[in-house]
Amino acid sequence: MERANGSGGGRILVVDDEGSIVDAVATALRYEGFDVREASNGRDALGVVRDFEPDLIVLDWMLPDIEGIEVGEPLPHRQGCGGAQG
Repeated sequence: MERANGSGGGRILVVDDEGSIVDAVATALRYEGFDVREASNGRDALGVVRDFEPDLIVLDWMLPDIEGIEVGEPLPHRQGCGGAQG
């Protein structure tokens, strides 16, 4: 994935119900030049995916409404996508 600092468009979605975690991860990624969106639950994450089309999703497995694994299942598979990494 290329950085969004002029050498490409790295879009990252950060999903976690712990606001402090989202803030820390998103801030660090933005500092590195990535275009970052945030979601605090699975339903919101699916909406952001539809509108933002991220290159990468940093996803909490234990969300309050939908488990992280369930959020990933309906996502479209794109060429070059390696799937979930544990």
